[in-house]
Amino acid sequence: VDRYRMKNGRHIIVLAEGRLVNLGCAMGHPSFVMSNSFTNQVLAQIELWTNTSKYPLGVYFLPKK
Repeated sequence: VDRYRMKNGRHIIVLAEGRLVNLGCAMGHPSFVMSNSFTNQVLAQIELWTNTSKYPLGVYFLPKK
């Protein structure tokens, strides 16, 4: 934690040396979680692209296979 005082007397508190707080001060998003999230997004995109007739405009639960 850093505190900077400005000429007008106000101050700024900077956490994590200005980096993303969830990555600099905590565990953030472990690479395994990020990998799973991105993989699920790609699988959903493939399903929607290859079976467009099954999915008119709307919200859907995509198949788990």
